[in-house]
Amino acid sequence: MNILVVDDDIEYGKLMSKALSNKFDTQTAGSGKEALTIIAEGTFDIFLLDIEMPEISGYEVCDIIRNSELNKDSTVVFISGHDSIEDRMTAYQKGADDFVAKPFELRELLAKLERAREYTQEKQKLIALNQSSREVAFNSMTEVSEYGNLVHFAQNVIRCNSIDDLFNEAFKLFTQLDLTTTIEFRGDVLERRSHNHRPVSPIETNLFELLNGVGRLYHFDSRTMINDQDVSILIKNMPLDDEARYGRLKDMLAFAVEILQSRLNGLHQKNLVLNALQFSKALNLFIEQNFCGEKCTINTSLATLNDVLGNLQEIFHVLGLTEEQENTLQSMIDTVINEMVQVTELLETLEPISSRVSEGLDKVHQS
Repeated sequence: MNILVVDDDIEYGKLMSKALSNKFDTQTAGSGKEALTIIAEGTFDIFLLDIEMPEISGYEVCDIIRNSELNKDSTVVFISGHDSIEDRMTAYQKGADDFVAKPFELRELLAKLERAREYTQEKQKLIALNQSSREVAFNSMTEVSEYGNLVHFAQNVIRCNSIDDLFNEAFKLFTQLDLTTTIEFRGDVLERRSHNHRPVSPIETNLFELLNGVGRLYHFDSRTMINDQDVSILIKNMPLDDEARYGRLKDMLAFAVEILQSRLNGLHQKNLVLNALQFSKALNLFIEQNFCGEKCTINTSLATLNDVLGNLQEIFHVLGLTEEQENTLQSMIDTVINEMVQVTELLETLEPISSRVSEGLDKVHQS
């Protein structure tokens, strides 16, 4: 533990420094001005300050110490030839941790400094614990905020109805996470887009082509490629200096890719339903335009054939046909009628089926 002894009585200061050197690392300053020069260049655990000094008093030196980033948490012990209650109260108000009145015995000073050492060590422990607690609290708040962003991302992605929407939500999340990214969606059309609308470089294009099939995660320096079936994300600035956040981000990004892939699948299925719906409507129109008239014609022809068959049966005996010839003619007419009936039944079956398919696809599309 190091001590700076500050006293304008240079010989007295050196004497104190020598007496303390067996237990402490000591350094002396012969004035407040010299002390400030030393303080600006280094840190000390304990300051022994004479109060009454020319130019810059011990009180002023203490004030500068308490406002110094390097020494603000150090222990300050005032040394004074005055020992009134007012003197001690002033020392306390100026930021002192202890007070020693002149003249004093070395044993008294050593005892004070031992207590100051213990006090300083406890204070340093508390400062370290407080700093650690602040870091834990800050990290916890950061972690909660990041997971909150991920939850909002998942909720928003579910409502996306286009590839553009997916890109926008993904870049919004990565901006919140302070990550620079390039994203590739594969499917009906392959699309790559980069952070802040920057063009995708040729080498990044080549990386996507090489790495989209190497597994879920691929790390190289501060870059990470995350893959799914139709989604790949290139992260360009993973926090290598923060191991805890690096690991947390890997898990979060893997989840984000799964969410994007799931919604991309949904958009693909939606497009398939839309295409099927369009085909079904076209089929209905085709049936209506091409077969409804045919159905009416067939029904008319069936009625006519039935009339003809009735008339033929009445005049069979006039035609002078043999029984075998009559049976053959009857069979031919029956075959034509049966075929026309089957066509009519097929059309009657096809129309409601096509209509039901269209209605079902319409409901799926609207949902």
